[in-house]
Amino acid sequence: MAIDTGAGSQDYRNLLDKVFNHYKPKHLLEFGLGMGTLYFLEKSDKVTSFEILVHPTQEGWTQEVLDRVGDNPNYKAIDFPHKDEFTDELKNEIEKLLIELKPDFVFVDSGCHCRGDIINLCFKHNIPNISAHDTAHHPQLYGWDKIKTKKGYYFINHTEGQGTFFWSNNKSLHDNL
Repeated sequence: MAIDTGAGSQDYRNLLDKVFNHYKPKHLLEFGLGMGTLYFLEKSDKVTSFEILVHPTQEGWTQEVLDRVGDNPNYKAIDFPHKDEFTDELKNEIEKLLIELKPDFVFVDSGCHCRGDIINLCFKHNIPNISAHDTAHHPQLYGWDKIKTKKGYYFINHTEGQGTFFWSNNKSLHDNL
C-alpha cells in the first residue's frame, strides 16, 4: 500500500503552515497517519498517531509509515483495529489517549468516518488546537454535522481543496491567521 501523495492529500498544509508559523505544538495527536505524519514531525516536538484500522487493506499501512519515519524517539504509532462506527469501545480508547497524552494539538484525518465524534471529544477534553481534513464534502458521512463547537473556541473553515477546519481556544493565534 503506497502512501497517498495525490492532489488534495495534503492541502491542509496551506492553513496549517500559517498556524505553525505562530505556534509549535509540544505534542500533536494525529488520527490517521501517512504523509502528514512526516510533516507533523517537522512542525511539532512530539507526535503520536492513532490509526483506526477499519479495512483489511490497511494492514501494513502503519509499518510503511514507520519505515519512512525511521527511528525517531519523538514518534509513536498506535494501531486500533475497529469497525467503522463510533462505539463505546472506540470512544473510551480515544478519551483514554486524550487524558494520558494531554496533546495541545489534534489533527483528525482518520479512515474511520466518525471524525465529528472525535472532534467533539477533543472539545470535551479542552484540547487547545483541533484541526480536521476532508471537510468540504459529506457532512453526514464524516459527522461534520455533529460537531458542537465549544464556547471559547475560534473557528476557521478553509475551503481550499478538500477543506480543512481549525479551532483554537487561543484568540491571538486565531486572529493572526
